[in-house]
Amino acid sequence: MMRRAIHIIMLLLWSALSISAATRVDVLVVGGGTSGVAAGVQAARMGSRTVILEQSPWLGGMLTAAGVSAVDGNYQLRAGLWGEFLDSLVAHYGSLDALKTGWVSNVLFEPSVGNRIFHQMTAAEPNLSVMHGATVQKAKKLSNGWRITATDSTGNTVTLDARVLIDATELGDIAKMCGARYD
Repeated sequence: MMRRAIHIIMLLLWSALSISAATRVDVLVVGGGTSGVAAGVQAARMGSRTVILEQSPWLGGMLTAAGVSAVDGNYQLRAGLWGEFLDSLVAHYGSLDALKTGWVSNVLFEPSVGNRIFHQMTAAEPNLSVMHGATVQKAKKLSNGWRITATDSTGNTVTLDARVLIDATELGDIAKMCGARYD
């Protein structure tokens, strides 16, 4: 009977320790906007265990959540992650000419299509996890990186230790939280 009680106490202690322990990652990206997705995908492709924390269920930030998703710029620039995104738009709509639906840009698309493409790009990377519904509560500098404390979509506390922390929030929220100087 005493042995069983000790076993139960040990299991409870182990459970408590594993719940409070931080998950270790190489790269932590806070913000799932266009730059956050690009940073997360590239870090994962370079072999880094990577997590993107995003408050909303959406990826792509202003590029995909805007009422009109219109990309201005050099239309001949078709390389890298932008090229992959553009190729996915072309595959969805059937041709590059099908993206020329307005006078503002030669690349126009439905926001939900862009969001879906970014979700497909992140899901294709085995070294990348995306945590939606995550709100960062605290950022702390460690001797070998950063500790981020966040709440998930159910209100549970999540702690992540990362060697590299990337602020990809729309307003630089993490840089401010870390005490970075700014104007």
